[in-house]
Amino acid sequence: MSYPVPMNNMIIIRIHKKIKSFHQHSYNKFVKSINFDDLEWSLCHNCSWHFHAYYNRHVDFFYRKHTIRIVRIQCNCCHITHAILIQDIIPYSITDYDLIVDFINDHDTYSSSHVAFLKRKYPLSINDYECVCLMNSRNHPCIFYHTT
Repeated sequence: MSYPVPMNNMIIIRIHKKIKSFHQHSYNKFVKSINFDDLEWSLCHNCSWHFHAYYNRHVDFFYRKHTIRIVRIQCNCCHITHAILIQDIIPYSITDYDLIVDFINDHDTYSSSHVAFLKRKYPLSINDYECVCLMNSRNHPCIFYHTT
């Protein structure tokens, strides 16, 4: 069976508590917590995956820059790949969710062009992580996986 091949799909792990520190070890721990048998890809309704590749991603967590090796998995049925992100990482952004919300809700004037860009891009009332991810996903599919 042939499927259209959407690129840059993302699986975003929603976690039940806030991350206190972020580094490669914590990212790996969250990836290991995924029950891949529960992840159904909506395109082919498959739940069979394998680890495919990695790439380095620069993220700004807690006002500190980190480089994280992001895991990509591939559907065994249609061979489409997905990056695994964790909550607070926004697709196609080095800025984390909390920082975006702080900037757009702060009524002080910032001189940074990046902050001005964020204020123009997101509505002032934005306070939902999934909504921000979808706004930034460039219309690529996202699967939100909730950990327990």
